[in-house]
Amino acid sequence: MSFSLRLFGAPGVVGPDGPLGGRIAQRHPLALLALLAAAPSATASRERLTGLLWPDSDTEHARGLLNVAVHAVRKALGEGALVSVGASLQLDEAVVRSDLRDFTDALAAGEAERAVEAYAGPYLDGFYLDAEGFDRWADEERVRLAGLRAEALERLAATADAAGDPVRAAAWWRRRAGQDPCDARVALRLMEALAAAGDRAGAIQHARVHQALLRESIGAEPDPEVAALAERLRTEPALEIPASPTADTPRAAAADRPGDSSNEPVPVPERVVAAARRRRGMIALAAAALALGAWWSAQISPAAAPPVTEASVAVLPFADDSRGRVNEYFTDGLADEIIGALSRVDGVRVVARTSAFAFKGRAIGTREVGEQLGVAHVLEGSVREAGDRLRVSVRLVRARDGVPVWSERFDRRMGDVLAVQDEISRAVVRELRDELVAGTRVPQATRPTVDPEAYDLYLQGRFAWFQRTPGALRRALDSFGAAAARDPAYALAYVGTADVYNVLGAFDYGLLPPDSAYPRARAAAERALELDPALGEAHTALANALFNYDWSWDAAGREFRRAVELSPGYAAAHHWYSLYLLAAGRPQESLTSVRRARELDPLSPVMATAMARHLYYTRRYDRSIAEYRQVLATDPGFVTARLGLGVALDQVGEHDAAVAEYQHALRTLGGPQPVLVALLGHARGAAGDREGALEALHLLDEMSRTRYVPAEYRALVHLGMGENESALRRLEEAYRNRSGAMVYLNVEPMLDPLRADPRFQELAARVGLVPTR
Repeated sequence: MSFSLRLFGAPGVVGPDGPLGGRIAQRHPLALLALLAAAPSATASRERLTGLLWPDSDTEHARGLLNVAVHAVRKALGEGALVSVGASLQLDEAVVRSDLRDFTDALAAGEAERAVEAYAGPYLDGFYLDAEGFDRWADEERVRLAGLRAEALERLAATADAAGDPVRAAAWWRRRAGQDPCDARVALRLMEALAAAGDRAGAIQHARVHQALLRESIGAEPDPEVAALAERLRTEPALEIPASPTADTPRAAAADRPGDSSNEPVPVPERVVAAARRRRGMIALAAAALALGAWWSAQISPAAAPPVTEASVAVLPFADDSRGRVNEYFTDGLADEIIGALSRVDGVRVVARTSAFAFKGRAIGTREVGEQLGVAHVLEGSVREAGDRLRVSVRLVRARDGVPVWSERFDRRMGDVLAVQDEISRAVVRELRDELVAGTRVPQATRPTVDPEAYDLYLQGRFAWFQRTPGALRRALDSFGAAAARDPAYALAYVGTADVYNVLGAFDYGLLPPDSAYPRARAAAERALELDPALGEAHTALANALFNYDWSWDAAGREFRRAVELSPGYAAAHHWYSLYLLAAGRPQESLTSVRRARELDPLSPVMATAMARHLYYTRRYDRSIAEYRQVLATDPGFVTARLGLGVALDQVGEHDAAVAEYQHALRTLGGPQPVLVALLGHARGAAGDREGALEALHLLDEMSRTRYVPAEYRALVHLGMGENESALRRLEEAYRNRSGAMVYLNVEPMLDPLRADPRFQELAARVGLVPTR
């Protein structure tokens, strides 16, 4: 039996049946495997291993601990996995093959592309042993291997450029820029490649993102040549721009490419390139310190997209060909329902609604859509209504060249719209059949509505749901309720109701008391499952209520797992499951889930913020701050990221900076909201502004006269002032109210001042958590 050792990204061991858990997944056995896999001939002395893994233990104790770790590895992987060679240990690479070995072997063979694909993320990302020697070694390896990947990407870009393929060169430079987004030299090269490929808009957009990121993340002024090139691209006639010269691709060779003779290039002065290279060390060091890796980058750019697989599709919003007669909710909803149907097909990667709808109203080619979303196919369509008749025209396009692979026109009665969306979903799967496992099919809901008005009401509800404002959520609730009244057997209408109540009761929204919201969410989800037990969205909604309100950890876990099994392409299920796993003390599994959500919804600021939140909860504040800032660099009005950034800044002692972020959010929202008031109060209290903190408490009291204000909001303000007794009393009140905030007691950093108090530990135990210090 053979096993795979994953060292790029979060470490772990994969067997024939999937990732291994138990003792082999613990930190010391994984660290032992990492050291051996990286050693020459996969062999290291026991003395070196004990010195790095247990530096604070005496020799005899450290040897005993090493024997325990070796036993755990052998028990999980077989006796032959680790071989004793004198005073050393050797990893048998015939039994355990590591992605690190794949990476280094590919580089040695000159196969840069294979090496890049083996590099799934920063080496041992997020993995620390709290052993100084090992952690220092891991940090050095992380930097060294990232440098090798960067060199491989640049070689691939140079090769593509020399072959006269600027589109492919730009794709490699995108990935290179994602690794060092603050590097001015890399930014210039990507802009040049994009312009040479005819994508001036993309080059200008990258300049904007690069400049904003420099200012926000490290406080540096953008390179003047980046700004100058962007300005020339904006104002001058379209010209082909060859890449800057390198040893592999001299400018003279680039100029000899077919077609270049008729266009005068926009030159990049050598002095500017040299200056950019001189700055590279300083900027790259700052970027590395901020851990702005491309694999978890929140930048809304093509670099954030996952690798393209053939069985992948983005469903774009359908156009209205009826001169405004078809409502927007209907055209959006039809596309959204097709996304939902495809997300239930195992083996098809369908991009989530948020990312697919990012292109709404934009004149953009299918190739760029495919590159930005990491998909091989794009589904686009239009809707025309005439009386009680409906015409839906749809086509599936190959993203890389815009060639249609399937198209169809459906002329039906309005009441047949559900059959149309089902036919479209099945046709897409049929066209992708060569890339799918034999027998793949589109699951069909057992009880779709047969009432066109109920369907129309459901689409209205979903349209309002995605707006997520208090007023829109109320409209969504009304629409879903009306849809269920029209057709009591319409399962998705109950799912919509459950989704709304789950949000209304959430502590970070604070719109309804939990005991008014979550029981209704649970009841609606259970009703949906009575009607359709195979509906992944319903299992997700039920899991949320069980997790956030009932604190039924085992039941919630089962529901989340069932949801992911039934709807593997449902990004929200992976997102919410990641929060459950994090709260349950399983951060590595949580990271896997949040990454999957990002793959499915690469342009979503919500999913980018989910990664930043994960980093915050796991105390990687610098990375969290960088991630939040990157989200805001592309979407400055996204309040959730603004608040998250403020919280992370507050936690590292930058209270004034946190207050500035909260005040920015206040201006965006146009007035105070309870959660914002609470966070301001905490930051001001922590900064020594007791008067400001007391003012926040007073304002929360005033707000509570007319609306629900979660008790934990006041607890945060008391914590900011150092009033732990008052904070504990408020948390007890939050417990009595069954606030969803309780499930995060063990991971919320702002609660650290209370963590050693036995009363806090007992409170966590009542929620079902194992108290930690």
